[in-house]
Amino acid sequence: MTTYNSEHNQLPACIVVHNPYRANSLRYISDKNKDVFLYTERPDPEIFSIEHEVFCRTIEANAVTTIELTELLKASPYVSQLLHLLSVNPNQVYTRDALITFPWAPDHCLISVMKEPVRRVESIVMREAARLTGLREIVQIPQDIYLEGGDTIPIVMDGRRFLLTGYGRRTSEDALYFLQKHLIPDYADAVFGIKLADWRINLDGGLVPVSSDLMVCHPDSLLSGILLTKRGEEKIADPLGFMEEMGCKAVTVTREESVWKQSCNILCLSGGRLVMYDLSPDVENRIRAAGGIDIFTVSGKELVKGRGGCRCMSRPVYKDFS
Repeated sequence: MTTYNSEHNQLPACIVVHNPYRANSLRYISDKNKDVFLYTERPDPEIFSIEHEVFCRTIEANAVTTIELTELLKASPYVSQLLHLLSVNPNQVYTRDALITFPWAPDHCLISVMKEPVRRVESIVMREAARLTGLREIVQIPQDIYLEGGDTIPIVMDGRRFLLTGYGRRTSEDALYFLQKHLIPDYADAVFGIKLADWRINLDGGLVPVSSDLMVCHPDSLLSGILLTKRGEEKIADPLGFMEEMGCKAVTVTREESVWKQSCNILCLSGGRLVMYDLSPDVENRIRAAGGIDIFTVSGKELVKGRGGCRCMSRPVYKDFS
């Protein structure tokens, strides 16, 4: 019987990151247009860059290589055009969203379709990044079906491969059925759709499993669920209760902690090693109290102004392409 790993316990071959300061894209954000770029405030570019560099060094100190997107794209025949796209998009710091990878299918990926117009070019960039790392696209998602990497979490529960998929504000409900059709049974055993509160941007802002028996979540933003398998569809009234029945205990956070401090948005590096912002010491202590967890905090004072956390700023690649 094949044993599969979840995102939280599979060591990536590398993690693709991007520091927008290197592309000089942060210069476009001002106090007047910050909402256009989806930022809560205009960040200090130099401090933002320093915090991002520390974030990358923290990953590398835990035996995972980071690959800067600008360096990866230098191998592309379209490098000039791609670097231009990076230079005008400060949201590309969130490498998680436009590319979806699977720990149990390391050679394969999905390229997201982003709902926000200002972010749609990220799919172009990450499609080329996927090609350069040797990933093969499972299926091309139609442009009228929205799906983002921040809404997808691959996890193994009860020996089955689940793709947790948040839907609502960014990812559309029809994406769930598209995934059911094209992923099951070869690339997943089930798609567990979780309807998000209309103010919740992505699933990983409100729920992230950090070990086989622990998740960090904001319960009130997880409204209901749909379990899709090869056999069909089942409505799940309480998605958090479903996860708990699968053996996953919850460390709960407040709405403020989840939104303004990104306390759920945690990067898992396998072996119980987590990277998160240093903005939620109480949440950090409660995760540690669960046992078997090593937490590495990084400064998030400026990084958090982009509305994302450590998971958002990282795209694990499980295929060894060295």
